[in-house]
Amino acid sequence: MKFLLRRVPAILAYLAATAPALANFPNCQPPLAAPNPALAPDAGGHYAPDPALPYPGPHTVWRANGLAIERTLNGATETPFIVHGVNYEPTQIGGSASISPYNDLFYTTDTKLWQPLWARDLPALRAIGVNAIRTYSFWKFEPGFAAAPQNPAPTGVAAFWPQLDFTPIADPPADRQFCVPGQPGIYAFEHRTHRDFLDRLWNNGKNPIQAWIGISLPPQLVDPATPAADRAQYLQFYRYTARWLAKMYGNHPAVMGFVIGNELDTGATTRTKLFWQTLNDIGQIVKASAPDKLTLSAFRDTPDFAATVTDAPNHPTGPQLYNLDAWALNPYTNPAPQGNLFERYQHAVVQCRRADKTSCAKPLLFGEYGVPADTHVGDSNLSTGAYPLPWVAPNFVWHSNPPNARCLASNELGPPPGPGGKGPQAEAAANASIAAEMPADPNHIYDMPAQLTPFFNGVTAKTPLPAAAQADWIANFLRVAAQYQVEPSAPPSAHKFNSGGFVFEWRDEFWKSNDTPASRAHHTISGADQCAPGCPTNCNTGGANIVFPGGWADEEWFGLTSATPTNRNATDPVVAPNGQLTGAPDTLYPRAAVVALCRAFGGCGE
Repeated sequence: MKFLLRRVPAILAYLAATAPALANFPNCQPPLAAPNPALAPDAGGHYAPDPALPYPGPHTVWRANGLAIERTLNGATETPFIVHGVNYEPTQIGGSASISPYNDLFYTTDTKLWQPLWARDLPALRAIGVNAIRTYSFWKFEPGFAAAPQNPAPTGVAAFWPQLDFTPIADPPADRQFCVPGQPGIYAFEHRTHRDFLDRLWNNGKNPIQAWIGISLPPQLVDPATPAADRAQYLQFYRYTARWLAKMYGNHPAVMGFVIGNELDTGATTRTKLFWQTLNDIGQIVKASAPDKLTLSAFRDTPDFAATVTDAPNHPTGPQLYNLDAWALNPYTNPAPQGNLFERYQHAVVQCRRADKTSCAKPLLFGEYGVPADTHVGDSNLSTGAYPLPWVAPNFVWHSNPPNARCLASNELGPPPGPGGKGPQAEAAANASIAAEMPADPNHIYDMPAQLTPFFNGVTAKTPLPAAAQADWIANFLRVAAQYQVEPSAPPSAHKFNSGGFVFEWRDEFWKSNDTPASRAHHTISGADQCAPGCPTNCNTGGANIVFPGGWADEEWFGLTSATPTNRNATDPVVAPNGQLTGAPDTLYPRAAVVALCRAFGGCGE
């Protein structure tokens, strides 16, 4: 997401490795007989073919054909393939992307830890009509690392890339974790295989769900300010990670493609050739082993993706240098008005020509789109900051002339929705929140469909589902996007280049506003509203944003479903000492957006 707290970088110090957890991983990998050599492309930026492991069964072939995406299966080609997707990141309450397993909840170890989450979610996604999911991370070795005297550098486990065994094995042996040399109690956890998860997505070809494998790249990799020695460590670790993923899963029929980094683009990075060279480099490694799968990177919906590259000869634009198969943009606004997503993409990509006159045109996917399901309710014990916007009706972003943002004076505060709060830490300390789930539609537009009741415990047919304004926003977005859906027979000038995308996201996550151990169990707002004297200047307005229902962009509330812990307390560890989930998978409760998607994706017959 692009609004508030950035998605936690993949490279972070490992917080702690407890003795009970280590007891489940007793086997250390022996040192490699010969250290891994550095991976590097040839003079043309390519890597020699390095075929993926065979998969016993069908094979899906994916191609970008101009502005359309094609899938070929058993000799039959589907053109265009339109993605009805969901971002799938089922982090349990108390979990986080900054600690183990670093957003990868799709692997199997000896304990088969995450399979109960898949059993809960995948049947529901199929019933809604989802045909693809996007993940944010698949790992061979988790990138975080416990502090060790032998590794004072900030690069974490990346510094050990010469010693890590990245050999792809279809049916890997029992878990063998990497240990810091000389300190057998410190581990880099190995994610043995993701094949079981992919097999469940493929479902023997019956209503399969296609997967985009997330290769999470750290911002340091494309930051020109990163010291050269550190960047070299990162680059080799992620080259080896990408090659392992492509060799392991490049022939799996459930795999549609690989997402190479999420929202790495900034005004500083996209103007450097380093940025584009890095994306293309990782993409070429993937293609060397998975030539029949697609590659893309996910960008914010800002003009930065089309910036002029100032340090490259003849100052090309980013799209003139971008060699991946497709684009993913993450829009959180109305994409239709002049100057917004579709017009920008048409000009920057569809009409783009390189210096040799070849076309830059590529398919477009929405890497993320969505809105939160909450608004704010004033609470005198928590709400003291200035609310920055005049209150307007939900979804006014779809109006032709939305109001401008402004910071209100103290005498203008009041419901609805009331002022902002002191922030997540204050809310966690008070065990309360000014965030409130938006109500159901009184006209019963989003009542629970009978066909979805088997997938959600305790929700009966015709129950009015909450957060109708969130569902309205998503339905409006999909209606606008459908006007630009790709038509292979249409000329590029017809603006037909949308191949669908992924709604953000499947479930609420409690760690995004303030990622500390104390706050991961508390469902709260995003950021603190603080104004220095002389409002409207010097304001940090936290989650306030005019494009969202209720006026707030609270990152913890973007789920199509809400969640509560099951057979455990919210503050209990996610993983028990025996290596299994503590309690059971969180119980998920559908919101109105589930119905909006079910209708748009064909699961509810509309």
